[in-house]
Amino acid sequence: MKNESSMELSRDGIRQLSLTSEEISIVKKAFHCASKTLDEIVAPNLCEHLIDPNQDSYSCSGYHPLGGTLSSKYNKYREGFVFSNGEIFDLQTDSNDHFGDTMRETGSVLHSLAMKAVAEVESTLGLPANYIQDTYGKDVSLAHSSQWHLKRYSASAGHDDGDLALGVHTDPSILSVVVHDSPTLEPGGWGLQYSQKLDGPRTDSGISIEWNEPPYHGHGVATVMIGSAFARIMQVGDNVSKNEKVRQLRRLYPPCRHRVVMSTDATEHLGRQRMALTYFLRPSPLSILTPLPIFLELNVRQPRKKLTFGSWYKKVSSNYSRSRAKTKQNSSILVAVDSY
Repeated sequence: MKNESSMELSRDGIRQLSLTSEEISIVKKAFHCASKTLDEIVAPNLCEHLIDPNQDSYSCSGYHPLGGTLSSKYNKYREGFVFSNGEIFDLQTDSNDHFGDTMRETGSVLHSLAMKAVAEVESTLGLPANYIQDTYGKDVSLAHSSQWHLKRYSASAGHDDGDLALGVHTDPSILSVVVHDSPTLEPGGWGLQYSQKLDGPRTDSGISIEWNEPPYHGHGVATVMIGSAFARIMQVGDNVSKNEKVRQLRRLYPPCRHRVVMSTDATEHLGRQRMALTYFLRPSPLSILTPLPIFLELNVRQPRKKLTFGSWYKKVSSNYSRSRAKTKQNSSILVAVDSY
């Protein structure tokens, strides 16, 4: 991939990483396996490991059909598989007997990519190696508290160009990793767009932004985005400080506001339905979202209430369920949780 360093996690909370040849091979196999398996699911209600619509999205694992649940807005255009908290299930199909093994390998690759990005963040902030794992994964390792998806967007879901397949949101994670199903490296994000802050003074309506796509997508590149759980431990928005160093730190790793815009042209160009792997690196549910040490050293006032990740997740999930999602490109709603 050209110009990998041209995107950094700072400022807009997004960057891209190259995959090794071995990782590309595993990702390619995962997309092929999932696509064949989805094609064979002709009666969703009879599918083994069908996700119960009433199940908590935090810990669910299994298959969901197009539309997900009656209350889900995120899955209006997509179907696929969800793996939570290190759980891997197997599906026996006519075309494939190695679904579970393939998904297990894929989960390991995605976690490795996420931890590579975490190591970069730790180095930049002057944190000890493995600080994030040791602090926010004490009782359960991050590999067993995270969630990942392999989902396919349906060309028959009745969408129009410009519709939001995923509304504007930040992910409830430390960071998220996205890999798209394209054997070759293609320009843009196949509809994935992120909010980029523009240089210049604030306007009457706030900070000026524009929507851009990442430089590339495909099996050989992962898009990494900072999540809102990391913003919490960076104390973004907690209290205003006059200390310029504190202000700079809070701007260093902002949560990435992003969306997915449907594009028929992009789908027809690649000759396939849009398919993506998404990994949400999450703290363990009982871990306290403790602010980073540097804020303690700068004597920044700490939040009065110690909040666990599990409690925080429930709170933002509740905010999401009360929000009204829009479906057109001009939507400005920000939601903080990605329902399965």
